[in-house]
Amino acid sequence: LNLYQEYNIRNIILAIKIAEIYNIRYENIIRAINDFRPVDGRFKVLKNVNRDITLIDDIYSSCFESVKMGLESANKIKSKRKIAVLGTIGAGSTLEETSKIHEELGNYFNNLDFDYIYLIGDFTKHIYKGALGVLEEKYIRKFKTIELLLEDLEKNIRDGDLIYFKESGFQNFDKIIEKLKNKFDIIQ
Repeated sequence: LNLYQEYNIRNIILAIKIAEIYNIRYENIIRAINDFRPVDGRFKVLKNVNRDITLIDDIYSSCFESVKMGLESANKIKSKRKIAVLGTIGAGSTLEETSKIHEELGNYFNNLDFDYIYLIGDFTKHIYKGALGVLEEKYIRKFKTIELLLEDLEKNIRDGDLIYFKESGFQNFDKIIEKLKNKFDIIQ
């Protein structure tokens, strides 16, 4: 499959069952599954094969559970180093609840093998606080602007890196991904 997230297997099984109900030939079902490609922002894996650099565009939308699932899926992909680039996520209904959820997300890195965390957005200071118990401070970087984040990230990317992007869809991470695709000759 051209998918990395395990929950998609349930979706594929359901699609197969529906196709069976409509008497769609198995060859057509198999071809459709093999031809499927994720759309932009939905765990779309982009690669530069020559330098073994992988970008994961998962920026369409985010909530606590989708960030965890995305990080877990990215964590399973083989790479020399892993970098998470996170923005503010869709969270709780109160400031206190939203802050707590972001801090829990920082703590969640204890379950993962990420080498760097790049953060931008109002509530990511809470991710930073939660992640301090997991990574040394020098590996958690917080930025005020997209431009500063991109500048630092471009200097830090090495051959063999995987860079995972997740935010709520309003912080313009698509611009970061587009610039990195151009700079590092990333293909789809």
